[in-house]
Amino acid sequence: MNPRRILGFGLLVILGLLLAPAQSAADHVGGVKVIDAEQLKRWLDSGQPMVLVDSRVSAEYKTGHIPTAVNILAASMEKERARLPRDKKAVLVFYCNGWPECKKSHDASAKAVEWGYANVFWMRDGLPAWQAKGYPVE
Repeated sequence: MNPRRILGFGLLVILGLLLAPAQSAADHVGGVKVIDAEQLKRWLDSGQPMVLVDSRVSAEYKTGHIPTAVNILAASMEKERARLPRDKKAVLVFYCNGWPECKKSHDASAKAVEWGYANVFWMRDGLPAWQAKGYPVE
């Protein structure tokens, strides 16, 4: 193959990587791992120890939430901090009504990382994705 073609192709690949839209900081928090409804369901079914946090307002939580979820409003994280485990290695999973419509769990997961939690997960698609799979809600 012609060396100029190889070089040109390589430059195109590099340029494409540089210009590709990066994941927006607004939809991801450093230190937070994104999971989907299927992963959360597997963990719950296996008995994976975790604190599952519904970050929505209490009226939304009362209309239906994922079983075992505790309701800690994103806006009340500071006040509700004592409800989270002292063990900074505990698994914390946050969800709300799904990104980008709802950023409550995004903000709550960011706060948990700020406080030093090492195993923070965000179910970005939230309760709507959970319900779309036909998974249980209580």
